[in-house]
Amino acid sequence: MVLILAAVLLLGVLALTVLHPVFFPEEIGTVRGPEAQELVIGDAVYKRSDSDPYSGADRGRFLGIVRVGEDSIYRIYTVEGAAQEEWLYCRWDWEGWFYHREA
Repeated sequence: MVLILAAVLLLGVLALTVLHPVFFPEEIGTVRGPEAQELVIGDAVYKRSDSDPYSGADRGRFLGIVRVGEDSIYRIYTVEGAAQEEWLYCRWDWEGWFYHREA
């Protein structure tokens, strides 16, 4: 019985270790401006773009989240086909938009 309990506990710890990023993604930056015009991740500043050359189908690898106020969380993704993190795709609920890195 003790051996079964130890095995279940070990499997639970392993599952939490593997699934932790899924349920508790890393907060990677902040959003600034009244209409969320700027996304700041580390030293990089990205400006929201309404004339982007990509679509939501170009969504790439999940990077993490940014919080907007107390209630909103944006999910940030790379963009397939873009230079390394030159463009980022931001997803909030059913909406999505792109940010372009400033030079």
